[in-house]
Order: sequence, then C-alpha cells, then structure tokens
Amino acid sequence: MEKNDRLRRSRTLSDHEKAAKVAAAAAVAKESNEELLRCMSLSSEAADSNEHFEQELACYKKTDSLDNTAHLIEPKEKTEIDIPDPPNVHRAYIILAKVKSNKACTSVMLLSTLLSLALFVSLLVVIFTRTDQSKATITFQIGGEGMTPSFEVKELYRPKSDECLSAFSLPNLPIPLAAHVAMEVEDLGLLVCGGLSDRAAAQNGKKCFLFTEDKGWTDFPHELQIGRVNSYIKKEANKVYIIGGSSSDVSKPCLKSQEVLDLFNLSSGWEKVYIAESKCWDDNDVVVEIACK
Repeated sequence: MEKNDRLRRSRTLSDHEKAAKVAAAAAVAKESNEELLRCMSLSSEAADSNEHFEQELACYKKTDSLDNTAHLIEPKEKTEIDIPDPPNVHRAYIILAKVKSNKACTSVMLLSTLLSLALFVSLLVVIFTRTDQSKATITFQIGGEGMTPSFEVKELYRPKSDECLSAFSLPNLPIPLAAHVAMEVEDLGLLVCGGLSDRAAAQNGKKCFLFTEDKGWTDFPHELQIGRVNSYIKKEANKVYIIGGSSSDVSKPCLKSQEVLDLFNLSSGWEKVYIAESKCWDDNDVVVEIACK
C-alpha cells in the first residue's frame, strides 16, 4: 500500500521537482565514481601491504553506501543520463582477480612442496641403495701377520646374501708377504704391492701383484720405484697412491716420498713424488674388502 502511494506521488511531481531529483542522483553517482577511481588507485598498493589492502576495502565500503543513497533518491521515471557502471561491479572484478591470484599462488606452493618431497624420497632411496651395496663385500686378511711373511689368505667375513655366497674365493698369494699394502681397484683388480718376503724375487720390496677373477694372481707389469714396507695405499679419482713407508731395510728412517699410478695412463707405471714429511705406518695386518660380484 505504501509503495503504491509513493508511486502515485512520484507521478504528480512537477518538471522542476523531477529535474531536482535527477540532478541529485547524478551528483551522488559522480561522487561515487570519483570515490571508485580513488579506490582503484589503492589497488596497486594493496598487493604490497596489509595496511593498504584494509584501506582499499574501507574505500569500497564507502562507495557502496554512496550507491545505496543514489538508489533511494533515483527518480521513478526513466530519464536519459550518462551514469557509469556502478562502482561495486568494478570492485567485484578486482576482488575476484585477487582471489584467483591467491588460488594460483597456493597451487604453485603446493606443487613445489610435492616436488621437494619427491626429490627427498628419491635421495633417500639412492642413499640406502648405496649403503646396501657398500655392505655387500667379503673381508680378507692377506699375507702374514706383523713382520712375518706368509702365503695365506684368510676369509674373515662373507655376507649371507645370494650374490656374496656365490662369489669367488680368494686363493693364497703367489709368494709369502708381510707389511705390504693391498686394495681393490675398480676396473683393475686386487692390487698388492711392496712389503717383506723371504723370496729373492720380492726381497727388494718393489714387487706388485694383481688378482682378477678370470686370471687369478699375475705379476703387475710395473714395479714401484723404490722398495716400501709399512706404507699406506689409497685411491683418489683416477689415481692410486702408495705413501711413505720405509725401505726394505726397516732400520732406515721413513720415506719422504709417495708413488702415484695414473689409471688412465697405466703404461707410464708408478711415478715417484716427494712429500713434505716422512711417513710410516705400524706393521698392522693387511685386511681388504672385496665387492661381491
């Protein structure tokens, strides 16, 4: 009933009153759109700080109140006037774009987390696999104990895995040795060098032997440059080092040199290189680990 009364009154308005209401609506719309432009200027800053974002939201709320006022005084009869789209439509587009941007960022972060987790799991698998492979070795004591030469090769430990149980057994040395060095060198074989022996062929401590599964024990084609007893052997990259020790006469001082074998250039044999200080190692038993194959 009240609505119909207002409608009847609106139809009796004079042209002057109609023009006044239209002007009022236009003024509110203009103020509303000016406020919209100010709000939109805050949009670029809102992404940089929470404070600017709160200001932007407050600005749009004020714009909404202006829109509501414009609707209350809007004339009931249609009057052609160039009024821009309501500000709340623009605000909706801006907020929707921000929501989509936040969803995209969340998706990227989730994907990054999943990829990192997958990489971590793969790394753990590789580590455990290598650890298992490093344990798959047979332990041997080669030659005599202390300074007493011996042919004997003792098997100290063999894992119970199928690959190790079916692996080779290492035969005794071709000559008795003590205080020598031994190491399994990948793609070469078990290398044994230097030490003491009661055999004339190896009394000078320069002799080297090589063991491979297909050929067994053979003479390594390159002797050391000098005899070495109680030295130390290691491998780094593509080179084998036999470091320090004493000459075949154990009463003489330790040596200030090492011998280097380049695995990429085996034909060159051992190269003698001087080191800063002399080094000797105690006459420990020679124990090596050979990978199961």
